[in-house]
Amino acid sequence: MIGVYGGSFDPIHFGHLLAAQTCIEQLSLEKVLFVPCHQHPFGKQFVASEQQRLDMLQLAIAKNPLLDIDQRELQQEKTSYTVDTLTSLQQDYPDQKLALIMGIDAFAHLPSWHRWQEILELAHIIVLPRPGFTLPESGELHDYLKQRHCADLSTLTESTSQIVILDAALLEISSSEIRGLLAEGQSPRYLLPELVLDYIHDQGIYED
Repeated sequence: MIGVYGGSFDPIHFGHLLAAQTCIEQLSLEKVLFVPCHQHPFGKQFVASEQQRLDMLQLAIAKNPLLDIDQRELQQEKTSYTVDTLTSLQQDYPDQKLALIMGIDAFAHLPSWHRWQEILELAHIIVLPRPGFTLPESGELHDYLKQRHCADLSTLTESTSQIVILDAALLEISSSEIRGLLAEGQSPRYLLPELVLDYIHDQGIYED
């Protein structure tokens, strides 16, 4: 089973890395693919360039053979839709089940995603906890969760896609927090890998 972790990674930080490693260990994943977004479907603007975000990812995961980068969204000149990325990945990994990793905040808005119901047929959904966010208590997503929720990881199979609510203590770090600290001339050291921070300073990213 292969984890798929999409995002802007503007910049990548220890919260992302710990989440990926936790998923590897709890779900026995073969690896986790970081998939940096080219063009956000909800119009989110990136600060770092595509090459800079890619460089930072490469620096962050260089010493972990279980983490990798998939550039297919960066290589397309169109909006990055998760359903298209998963369909493409499924073609490249026909013998592997995919596990889409996302925060509970993103999961709560899943019905607003392009062809969201198809996502549930292409991959398991691994939901990362975040303080202050709860699971939906009504609506279509609640119904899907009720039908597909996997409460026991030992029953997670390679066939029917299921939804896993990960039980883990993760780091509450955000890329926007790091960008804000840098813009104010403060140090975000210990929130992200030192090599990534050195690169940010060398490139002058996020500095007003």
